Amino acid sequence: MSTGPLTQGSTLSLGHRATSVGIRLLTNVREQPIPFLLVLGSLALFLSSYTSTLSSLIQRWNTDPNYSHGYLVPLVSLYLLHQSLERSSRRELSSPQGGHGVGSILVVAAILLLWLTTLVPSLVLESFSMLVMILGAISILFGRSLATRSIAPVAFLLFMVPWPSKLYSQAAFPLQLAISQTASVLLTMLGIPVLCDGSLIHLPGQTMHVAEACSGMRQLTAFLAMGAATALMIERPTWVRGIILASAVPVAVLVNILRVTLMALMHHAGLGEWTKGTLHTLEGMIMIFAGFGILMGIMRVLDWIQVEPDPHPKTFDARVTA
Repeated sequence: MSTGPLTQGSTLSLGHRATSVGIRLLTNVREQPIPFLLVLGSLALFLSSYTSTLSSLIQRWNTDPNYSHGYLVPLVSLYLLHQSLERSSRRELSSPQGGHGVGSILVVAAILLLWLTTLVPSLVLESFSMLVMILGAISILFGRSLATRSIAPVAFLLFMVPWPSKLYSQAAFPLQLAISQTASVLLTMLGIPVLCDGSLIHLPGQTMHVAEACSGMRQLTAFLAMGAATALMIERPTWVRGIILASAVPVAVLVNILRVTLMALMHHAGLGEWTKGTLHTLEGMIMIFAGFGILMGIMRVLDWIQVEPDPHPKTFDARVTA
């Protein structure tokens, strides 16, 4: 999952919106020297505390294809925050109220988590500490109202955090086997003799290995992020958002089953070279777009079956005219 369904234009749009979030927040505190200095001091303290964490995350994004989407996650998070700010009033931003108590508790909790990583090194714990610190700082600097609106955008940043390697492998292996077996069933239904042995699919005269990279974990992460972003962005009832988010998992599995089946068909047709290198990556991108289309289709169906209240209900007039 390299870049997901975001085009260059949409990425630039996200960048523009992300910049506007920072400008809007700083504009509200710049008129008061003390809050503005607090923002700068908090930012400097944050960077000094989490420079190592950010460096480790960036290194992982650069070296692990499963998390190359990490650069886009903060932009989407800032876009979600921008939407929250659009729904907030000017008074909420210019006159922050409350939040100091909860914010202080969150900051202390973040510091304790960061200290814990000195005893038990863990990038996941460091990253979680960083997100808790961000939410606590927002609560202290900008008030309880904005902190509440920031919970979902900050939580979305979890999608940029790599899973622990052991947990990733434990989740990937069952998916790897299930996808191999399901693809073998589809191939048999298409009339192609096939034998599935674990993650090996034996075709006539050749064998295809469904590697861990094809287990669907990459697509699962991508579609969970897309489902969460879509559910947070759209203005729909909570149950519709919940269905869209829950649909991300089966859609990811379905897309990967179709991808493995297509690759097996290419091998059977003597086009095995098309499943390697750049073409292999391109196939993955096409499947991500297809999955995103399925998610959008699910949303359209939900819109269709959703009963909208009549804005102009007809009333029964019981008056009797002579």
